[in-house]
Amino acid sequence: MDALLIQLLNGLASTSTLFLAALGLTIIFGVCRIVNFAHGSFYMLGLYIAYSFSTTWGADTGFGFWGSIVASALIVAVVGTIVEIVVLRRIYKSPELFQLLATFAILLIISDFALWMWGPEDLLGPKAPGLEGAVDILNRSFPEYDLLLIVLGPVILVAVWALLRFTRFGLYVRAATHDREMLSALGVNQAWLFTAVFALGCFLAALAAGLELPREPASLTIDLNLIGDVFAVVVIGGMGSIPGAFLAALLISEIKALCIWLGTQTIFGMTIEFSQLTLVMQFVLMALVLIFRPWGLLGKAQDTMPRALHNEPPLLRASSRYKLFAALIIVVLASFPLLEEQWPYLMLIMQDGLIMMLFASSLYFIVGPGGMSSFGHAAFFGVGAYTAAILVTQLAWPMWLVVLVAPLGGLVTALVFGWFSVRLTGIYMAMLTLAFAQFVWSVIFQWDGFTGGSNGLIGIWPEGILDEPRNFYYFSLVVVIATVLIIRHLLFTPFGYSMRATRDAPMRAQALGIRVKRVQWQAFVVSGFFAGIAGILYVYAKGSISPDELSVARSVDGLVMVLLGGIQSVVGPLVGAVSYVILHDWVTLFSDYWKALLGAIILVLVLVLPGGLVSIKNWFRLGAKDEQRAPTRSTSAAPEELEELQLEVPSKVNNLSPEVILEVQEISKRYGDFWAVNDTSFDIKRGEMLALIGPNGAGKSTIFNMVGGQFEPSGGEILYKNKSLNGLDAAGIWAKGIGRTFQISTVFNSMSVFENMQLALHQARSQGFETHHDVSEMLRQVGLVHLAERLASELAYGDVKRLELAMALAHSPELLLMDEPTAGMAPDERHLLMKLVKSLSLQRQMAVLFTEHSVDVVFNYADRILVLAEGSLIAEGGAADIAENEQVRAIYLGTSLFAEGAKV
Repeated sequence: MDALLIQLLNGLASTSTLFLAALGLTIIFGVCRIVNFAHGSFYMLGLYIAYSFSTTWGADTGFGFWGSIVASALIVAVVGTIVEIVVLRRIYKSPELFQLLATFAILLIISDFALWMWGPEDLLGPKAPGLEGAVDILNRSFPEYDLLLIVLGPVILVAVWALLRFTRFGLYVRAATHDREMLSALGVNQAWLFTAVFALGCFLAALAAGLELPREPASLTIDLNLIGDVFAVVVIGGMGSIPGAFLAALLISEIKALCIWLGTQTIFGMTIEFSQLTLVMQFVLMALVLIFRPWGLLGKAQDTMPRALHNEPPLLRASSRYKLFAALIIVVLASFPLLEEQWPYLMLIMQDGLIMMLFASSLYFIVGPGGMSSFGHAAFFGVGAYTAAILVTQLAWPMWLVVLVAPLGGLVTALVFGWFSVRLTGIYMAMLTLAFAQFVWSVIFQWDGFTGGSNGLIGIWPEGILDEPRNFYYFSLVVVIATVLIIRHLLFTPFGYSMRATRDAPMRAQALGIRVKRVQWQAFVVSGFFAGIAGILYVYAKGSISPDELSVARSVDGLVMVLLGGIQSVVGPLVGAVSYVILHDWVTLFSDYWKALLGAIILVLVLVLPGGLVSIKNWFRLGAKDEQRAPTRSTSAAPEELEELQLEVPSKVNNLSPEVILEVQEISKRYGDFWAVNDTSFDIKRGEMLALIGPNGAGKSTIFNMVGGQFEPSGGEILYKNKSLNGLDAAGIWAKGIGRTFQISTVFNSMSVFENMQLALHQARSQGFETHHDVSEMLRQVGLVHLAERLASELAYGDVKRLELAMALAHSPELLLMDEPTAGMAPDERHLLMKLVKSLSLQRQMAVLFTEHSVDVVFNYADRILVLAEGSLIAEGGAADIAENEQVRAIYLGTSLFAEGAKV
């Protein structure tokens, strides 16, 4: 029992410094929303500087020891300030992956600066003066300094809480974590607030490092070792939650302490080395929290629907010139073995380049067209490699069989990890992929008997004709060409279009019946399969495999390659991979400090060429300036241009079908103690246009989202053709025959008008892509045939509304839901759109339920009107009835409901 107590106390001591380091990252992310991969580098820098000051000033006095810690923290804060102003301030609005690339470059630069300044040896600092001894606890010695650390943890927690709670700076920090734009609108200098927060985060990281001076040696590997730990703390505790960070640091430290205390145990005849499972348990905890409570133990709940990524570049089919250029590149790649006598090293470099091409292309598939974030792609690469190595070394399988079977290692890993990962979005998805990758790395690193542990596995070489390096090179080239062609082909299949749709506009994709999570999961599996193939080529090319190939660094390498080349096309990761391999090799030839040079080059590319190397071609387009201009938007069609639609809208409709198509029975929606909708009932008949109006906050959108499958009712039932819709998501609602448009129109901006309509029709008929005639006919019905080849991102707003309407009508719905269909439109455009909807409703006998703020639209086109206030239905009837209703008049404060353009 005494040993357990000592280990628990060790855990408490580790909690303080781990919390302090993670606290800096928590504050930075909470305010700046940046994934700072270089946070471990600032920690490392603080430890080295503290060591230098302590040895220079002398650590035998309190000033020498404690002064060195404070001074190093202040210096690192200044360094952090410079980094924030020069680099990070320029990329705050960039995608998360670009932020990662920039901070990784900073990590490389700081790592080599430390090597140049302090050398490669580990440096252990002096003991704290007056705290060199130990106290006796249950007849066991425990360091006095560690007792001080145990006390410091809660003290620092309270101090930071007080700083954020009772100071103006803390008020700004707390406000920025909730709404940065509003804070800026109130006059707060957001740029300098970010600088101050980043400097504070760096100060805390360096302070944590200084406190570890007597306990942990300064080393060049501590940056990457620490970053995994602090990411785990931030994710487990909750992004931006300071108490959560302390709780997570405590849990991680004590779990590790328990594993060390348990040591070697025999359970059911199986010997388990718990002391080797410390990292595994840490990332198991991180994965469990992300799966079941992705916003962290004490974080705030976040929306798990993927965010739309706007202005993504279109994917164009290969032109003749493009095919000719690709063939030329293949010829060049095939010629390298022929130059082996003149440049024997060249083929080895290009062999690595081919493998990294495949690895980068597999990652591009999910981060480019898929729009997902992955910090753990090396897991699929490494599992594929280890599967091949184990099949060879332990089962003696022949190479041809290994090549066929081993990719399943990457596929199965992606199948499992992807199933959990796609349930999250953004940084949470990225952190879960990181947790899974670190879990796999920990298992392989610590399973000596099966994977070779830190030494890895050796003796895996090509067989038969492939044992000749030149032949293996050509084999790798064929595999890479085949994979790239398959990936490109997939992007132009219905699956590829669906994947791009989930990236461009996930809510619209769901409303078209696309199972967003399923498509993303399938993309993960495809990506993992190809990454596994890359791993197999790697292990045969090198003859060995080690845990380093599954590390965070390898995953970041993949991201660097993709972003370096450019994420806009399939060519980008190929260019990025070759450039990165050549650049890495070239830099190492000229300097021992290749990391710093590589980091500097990456920073220049991020700041100057955010589109990657392939974007350079835009500078040389025939030298014509006008080809550089931004795409022009279409001009909304004037009413006379749509006369061919022959819109027929009678002033009154008295022959509505008596058939009720949708019946809402006493539905309610509750958020805590607040009832957004309370026991509301209504129905809509076939062919009827029913308007749902009310002041802001009345519950209109909540009802709409419950009918549309976005929200689940707290009570009541929704019946469509006498069958319950409760429990169905948006894709299920589409499958039942219900269409939907949104208040803020959403279409797939990276696709043409034709491709948008083509995908919608495919979803409606679940067959191959529809013929040109079918698509053109749907576009003709809404007057968009002349814009079929125009990118959706270039459409005028009125045209976007009509395209969205056409997509919602693709499966001939019997009920159409329209959330504020004319919002943001001019009066002529409003009436044009609603005449079109009315005409289609009559032609198809389609019921239309719509919310709307424009009274002229409601009174002119609705057959019946429902008025909602404070979550309850207060009036129902025709336009005249609603206009004369006293309760409605009271709610709208006497507004003249017949005034042109009046809002309700």
